Amino acid sequence: MQKFNELNQHCPVCGYDFMPEPGFYQISLFITYAFGVALFVVFGVLTYLIFDEPTLWHYYLMIFIPALLSTPWSVRYSKVLMLYAFVWKGKA
Repeated sequence: MQKFNELNQHCPVCGYDFMPEPGFYQISLFITYAFGVALFVVFGVLTYLIFDEPTLWHYYLMIFIPALLSTPWSVRYSKVLMLYAFVWKGKA
């Protein structure tokens, strides 16, 4: 079973190497962080609007559960965005 943080070594179609240089995907952590902050803000505001007077536990449940469930998606797609943003399209 493949872990959510791992990528294929090479493209199965064209053989492109998905690791342009060592440590390339470390910058994707900043994109993951931005996804997390956006998620916290959206679900925090929704919690405030949905519940009359939300307690701290309402915020915990309504923010951290979606954040934990979306972590694999966020990590994978931040790496995809890194490839789209920083790899020259003509190399493949």
